[in-house]
Amino acid sequence: MEFRYQMTNSSVTIQSDTHHYKHSYGGGSVRKKTMWDKQRIDHIHDLRAGLYQYNQTAFPIFTVLRDPLDRFVSAVQQVMHYNAEFRSKCLREASNSLDEVMAAGLRRQIIQCAMDDMEETRYRRDVHLQPMAAHFRLLDGNDDDVKDTPVSIFHMNDIGIILDEITGTTVQTTLIHARDRSDENYATSPLLAKLSVDDFSEDMIQQLCKLYHVDYSLLKWLLMDNATDKRCK
Repeated sequence: MEFRYQMTNSSVTIQSDTHHYKHSYGGGSVRKKTMWDKQRIDHIHDLRAGLYQYNQTAFPIFTVLRDPLDRFVSAVQQVMHYNAEFRSKCLREASNSLDEVMAAGLRRQIIQCAMDDMEETRYRRDVHLQPMAAHFRLLDGNDDDVKDTPVSIFHMNDIGIILDEITGTTVQTTLIHARDRSDENYATSPLLAKLSVDDFSEDMIQQLCKLYHVDYSLLKWLLMDNATDKRCK
């Protein structure tokens, strides 16, 4: 991958290696999950070593955080696409002729089943469902010779700005997710495609707040809580 940035009257070329990690590894076997997780850790360790060898103030890693409620809806749509067990347990099929009141009731059942399942299965050990804060463990050092890895953190609301800065061009945010599971053309079912934060009851909101309490605490600590749902008690 090559990025080009213009600086006053000169041009600077930055060479960058791109490491690709299968984003849907949560649907694989335990052996594959362990293998892919190790690859991610090894890569971050390599970045950490390079960071402290050349520049101890650089931030070569950045991550994007999202409102836990919005992220949960998106995660359920994605995980049910490839995890047959999760899908057969919680997806309620419905005919296209179903009226909106009944459809909304079925969507609410899907959400409730998904949250109960996460409590039972420890988030199915899936990257989409696990709290975002859990992924920061890969950046932790120790008390000996391994230092913490600095990371720049942005909010999902600013994803368009971030991509514009990285690529040097204007990126249409509608093109970011090529196969959006909320689009019926790519969704596992029309009912799942219409899953929304508006389908949550107050009790369900509070259950999700408990499931992702660590993420809400992280966002608050980062002063990003103004961009998250305010209904957690």
